[in-house]
Amino acid sequence: RATNVALLRAKVRFFLQSAKFCACAKKMLSLPENSRRPVDRRQTHPTAMSKTQKLPNTNAARLLSKAKIPYSLHPYEVDPEHLEATHVAESLGEDINRVFKTIVMEGERTGHFVCVVPGNSEIDLKKAAKAAGDKKCDLLPLKELTPLTGYIRGGCSPVGMKKAFPTFFHSTALDFDTIFVSAGMRGLQLEVNPQALIDYCRGSVADITAESND
Repeated sequence: RATNVALLRAKVRFFLQSAKFCACAKKMLSLPENSRRPVDRRQTHPTAMSKTQKLPNTNAARLLSKAKIPYSLHPYEVDPEHLEATHVAESLGEDINRVFKTIVMEGERTGHFVCVVPGNSEIDLKKAAKAAGDKKCDLLPLKELTPLTGYIRGGCSPVGMKKAFPTFFHSTALDFDTIFVSAGMRGLQLEVNPQALIDYCRGSVADITAESND
């Protein structure tokens, strides 16, 4: 008798499971065709710095906001092997002449100062020294960049350094309504009016680049 009871219970469970399966299948078949499509799981993988992703609020951006200077942030894909401004311009699809790089210099007598020049240009050391009121200058050694400014190579902004240094913008900055400079981190650029940026940095305009060989 116990064996018969166990067999009966097994048959009941099988019947109930079959009924649930049929009900579920019937419900699925009654759904519209487009609701039965499989989920594209590729959409669940986040992409780095996507347009819908909130952009970082860097110190440089906060300072410009506090000063009520209009700007916009532009993310780009970082390539650790190519941190040059030319890569930034290509990633943004912008004219390299509008994408400026920030380079910290060391004067022989006057100390540190900053040059902001087009991404495809090189600094003329004699011109830069003259602009800074010095006889000689050289590029700041890379190992000293972060301790001095708080920034790293590929993410150095003329805004928000640890200390305010004399800053010189290449004269072509004023040829454009807006220019691009680092927002203070790799992968993010600030687009801002050049005169507003120069005024904020208490900078000046000078011819500080070497002549092109083109």
